[in-house]
Formats: sequence, C-alpha cells, structure tokens
Amino acid sequence: MGLLRRCDAFGMGMDAYEHDPHDDAETREEIVAVLREEHERACEEFRHYRDEVGILDRPSERNARKPA
Repeated sequence: MGLLRRCDAFGMGMDAYEHDPHDDAETREEIVAVLREEHERACEEFRHYRDEVGILDRPSERNARKPA
C-alpha cells in the first residue's frame, strides 16, 4: 500500500506544483521534472510489486463499460 501511496503523492504534488504560479519559471520546471521522474519511478515500482504478488490491474469503470 505504501508504494501506491507514494505514486499517488508524487502525482498530486506534480499536479499541484504545475498549476501553482511561480516567479521563477526555470526553477518551477526543474522541480516539476524531478517530481515527474519520481512519480514515474514510484508507479513503476508499484507495477512491479503488483505483478510479483499477482494483483490484477482492474479496468476503470469507463473502460469496463466499453464493448469488447
């Protein structure tokens, strides 16, 4: 559960920081890039864990309603 929370936290932090106005655009972009990289790493670690323990990736409700 901690890996999923970590992935979610980086995603929310990245979203919040991207939409928050800053005086220094260059620094903002650097921070967003680091958050994006860490978000991707955290999500990848969760995917590996999920695959190792056999947790199925549940489709979202939107995708579950699509005809096959």
